[in-house]
Amino acid sequence: MPQSRLFAQTPPDCVGPVFVSVAKDLRERAEEVLAQAETYHDAGARKMMHRIAWDYEKLARRLEMESDGAAKA
Repeated sequence: MPQSRLFAQTPPDCVGPVFVSVAKDLRERAEEVLAQAETYHDAGARKMMHRIAWDYEKLARRLEMESDGAAKA
């Protein structure tokens, strides 16, 4: 998998904290998406927004797992 520019320029001993920070940002974004979804009257649109929030959460969990692996390396 190709590295993003952000992580390619990040020293290896800093990758874990960067992942944790990005995970936190993703969780905040998920909360914003859920709040936005509650304002929609269309059930289909709300369902799509919930799915987007779930995907943000899933990505945050994956980054946290990667940060654990980076800390052990």
